[in-house]
Amino acid sequence: MEAHLMKDLFWEDDEKDFNNFCRLNKDQFEEILSLVEPKIRKNDTHMRLAISPRTKLAIALRYMATGDSFRSLEFLSRVSRSTIAVFMPIVIGAIYNALKGTYLKESISQTKFCVLVLTEIPLKLQIPNTIHEWVTVAKDFQDIWQFPHTLGALDGKHIRIKAPANSGSQFYNFKGFYSIVLFAAVDAHCRFLFVSVGTNGKASDSTIYQDSTLYSSLQNGDLNIPCSKELVHDQGNKIPYFFIGDDAFCLDKHLMKPYSRCLKLNVSQEIFNYRLCRARMVVECAFGRLAKRFGIFNRPIETKTSTVDMIVMAACALHNYLTKKRTTTPDSVIESIPTTFSSIGQQELQSYKYACRLRDDISRYLITDGNVDFQWKKINREPVS
Repeated sequence: MEAHLMKDLFWEDDEKDFNNFCRLNKDQFEEILSLVEPKIRKNDTHMRLAISPRTKLAIALRYMATGDSFRSLEFLSRVSRSTIAVFMPIVIGAIYNALKGTYLKESISQTKFCVLVLTEIPLKLQIPNTIHEWVTVAKDFQDIWQFPHTLGALDGKHIRIKAPANSGSQFYNFKGFYSIVLFAAVDAHCRFLFVSVGTNGKASDSTIYQDSTLYSSLQNGDLNIPCSKELVHDQGNKIPYFFIGDDAFCLDKHLMKPYSRCLKLNVSQEIFNYRLCRARMVVECAFGRLAKRFGIFNRPIETKTSTVDMIVMAACALHNYLTKKRTTTPDSVIESIPTTFSSIGQQELQSYKYACRLRDDISRYLITDGNVDFQWKKINREPVS
């Protein structure tokens, strides 16, 4: 097969053209190939020569990079579209399974796609689950985005799909097209920490979050997140570590959202909204880079929903693989971590009023000890003395 149209791709010296075709450079392509080759290689027979793993991988990456139809890929590669339809989910599943352990700590309760027998096998998965890992994530948010105690930014992205047969309006979203939702938590480097795929497009971000294993594990204390800690050493109330989201989410002690813009906000509340939205940009950037890198997300994906889920998970793993992570390992990352909460009743800890007080405490910190010079210009206010 490589003797035809794809020969020029593999042997051409132009790195830019190769990167444009596969979204990987040649070294990265060879590394991915070495990981997936044992899973996608077929034996030659007396009747025909098997399609090489190199060609299969190139076709699969081109499909993710452009979203081209199998018919277009047939003209490009001289591989029949019926054959492409057979090996495409196997190759994409192999990419995901090869990268997930190192480059994507997947959602806690997702589906593993077996690349040998195309059946769905329930599997327990995990996101960062040690105190030291979470403290590192929070310190990166503090250092890069100047927002304290943040474990990740949450949001959902609608993935366009062709309307599944006999699904009615189940996958029809408020934007006016059929979709499934990619719900994710993203770190300070725009890398996916948690990914959940497959919820129908009708569901809201808040509903998906509250139905997710991330939420249940957080409520049950299974994530091993750090205990509450003062924003300023030995001063003020202890503040829990939390995720950040937009107005669609419900405020609680482990999820901070902006103050409602329907209210007349004071200076500290405006600063809080600006600083939170600034830190939350990482999840929007992650989704934007994902769609820019993999053009398949810019048009409806015309495959069955289980294959769409697999494509999205593989794309997220490849995104993390291609996103260089800044290493932050100073001694200050692993500080003395409190082992108890402050002396507030457990019932109050779960209350909405308690979450509001926490948000107020953070907003006051952002204009005092957590003040940064540029924030006042952004909200057109004079600094508070």
